[in-house]
Amino acid sequence: MEIQEYIQSEQLDGKTRRRDIFYRRIYLFKYLHVMEKMTLTSIGKLFNRDHSTVIHGLKAFENSKLYDDFMDYTRKEFELFKINTFRRDLYTLNRTPVQYSKEQFKTIVDVREDNNLETNEEAIKFIIDNYEKQNAKNLA
Repeated sequence: MEIQEYIQSEQLDGKTRRRDIFYRRIYLFKYLHVMEKMTLTSIGKLFNRDHSTVIHGLKAFENSKLYDDFMDYTRKEFELFKINTFRRDLYTLNRTPVQYSKEQFKTIVDVREDNNLETNEEAIKFIIDNYEKQNAKNLA
């Protein structure tokens, strides 16, 4: 699917400021700027916005990607439009300096959803606890 069709079909070019739409929109701002090398003005035109809104969105992306709900809302875009930068396939979680690969991040999100956990930190703790239990069984 072409990006412009996707933006229109998902109504990401509208006026709404709902969090889910905002997160998805700024993720695509980042994708178009980094991966497609589009100018701020041309990105703005796709979303019926001006270049200064795109600048604000790119700054907001850097702050928002640290929140748990950002990945929940942008999962579809993350799968369809992958962002690979010089730190290839790494994603930061939960306001920590720790970086995870996409596969590790997907595992964390899956564990979180499967076990009805509230945050990624809880999911990581759950994974570690289960790993330690498994090791204890193997040593016994």
